[in-house]
Amino acid sequence: CRNSTWGLIPNLLVIGITAYILLVTAFRHDIPYSIHQCFAIITGLIVEAIPFLLLGTIGSTVIRYFVPQSVLLKLLG
Repeated sequence: CRNSTWGLIPNLLVIGITAYILLVTAFRHDIPYSIHQCFAIITGLIVEAIPFLLLGTIGSTVIRYFVPQSVLLKLLG
């Protein structure tokens, strides 16, 4: 079963980055520095979070398919 949220997140990310690039190129001198700084911080947070999201996804997939349910029930008690 595919979760619809996972399809939405990359689309919103692409739309946000595209809108930012368009705003910067079209209104380069009219956008305040604080907005540039805000977008830079948000972009940095997203870029730093992506590896951990991938590791968590891969780890949970490995556990789901390669660790028997009885072992998980015994560990979680």
